Amino acid sequence: MNYYKKINKDNRKKIAIISSTFPYVKRGGVPTFVENRGLYLSQKCKVCIFALGISNSGSLFFENNSEISIGNNRKFKFLFILYWFRLISYILKFKPDIIEIHNVPVAFPLFFLFKINYFFHGPFLYEAQAEKQNIIKLTIGTIFEYLAIKSSNKIYCISKVFQSLLIKTYKVNYQKVKLKNPKIKLENYYDKILEIKNSKNLTNNNRSLRLITIRRLVRRTGVQDLLQAYIYCYQNNILPYESTLEIIGDGPLYENINNEINFSNMKNNIKLLRNISNYERDKKIAFSDWNIVPTKSLEGFGLVVIEAGILGTPSLVTKVDALPYVIKNLNSYGEVCEKGVQGLINGLSNLYAYDTNYYKSLIKETKKFYFK
Repeated sequence: MNYYKKINKDNRKKIAIISSTFPYVKRGGVPTFVENRGLYLSQKCKVCIFALGISNSGSLFFENNSEISIGNNRKFKFLFILYWFRLISYILKFKPDIIEIHNVPVAFPLFFLFKINYFFHGPFLYEAQAEKQNIIKLTIGTIFEYLAIKSSNKIYCISKVFQSLLIKTYKVNYQKVKLKNPKIKLENYYDKILEIKNSKNLTNNNRSLRLITIRRLVRRTGVQDLLQAYIYCYQNNILPYESTLEIIGDGPLYENINNEINFSNMKNNIKLLRNISNYERDKKIAFSDWNIVPTKSLEGFGLVVIEAGILGTPSLVTKVDALPYVIKNLNSYGEVCEKGVQGLINGLSNLYAYDTNYYKSLIKETKKFYFK
């Protein structure tokens, strides 16, 4: 059976992008970065994204922007050799001019078969330590990453923090490492959401604070730290306003976090949601007062800070990797605190309700730096 549609022959470059998963498998982080980058590049090139999980387009190469599933994301650790051969086969049939890799384990053999542009989203060591992975996995992951860095034709970073790390720690030639700011996709409902937000005519008088965090529920993202800090602040009257906290995301810590909320007797103030539609997520961001990013380790860029900023919602971020760098780029619209429970308690206690002029200025700064 022929699983492929032929791409029209023209002069457009063909770009293959290899990611960990598709964003509907794990929303946020690298998958979302790749999704936005694919849409941006497809304006001028033919793009195909290869990743684990279920894709929108199955096994078809479409005109400008395709998604091809390599296999089941939960079975990769058992069937990785099969998936590698499958990926190589897809690449040979697609015949890309450029190959971009955003995840080393999924694409590992390609580093030795083709010229590769590698996107470095942060050291594997940071994630492994934060998730308390065993020494065998840590060692293998670190070796894979080292070989990928040394074998790449070009290396791109999404923040100056990791660019500096590559040059100083990994001893990569400065000319080989390039900065690439992320591209943000504006959904077709964006103007509608802002129109509703503008009609609210926000003032900072008699306001409650609506807090939101959109994170994968794993140790390194710090959601448990935020939950403990928020409960402490609320129960000890530390927050300057009445408040609510919405947690959006899924992951292995879902049940633990849900149990903590139930035990706290604060179900009226804390809502835990799993994955929701992009529209519902963006609407919730737009009508929240603050987006909280409580990361403990490995924040390659902090894309969620930009996604919130373009909707007029400032972020409180921890002083981890690239997060302070993003706030600085937004002309310091937002707040930075130390990581951990105590750092978040201090950060939450300093939050305030902003007015309409504030969030309009934040949107302006976000567009100026991250949109063209």
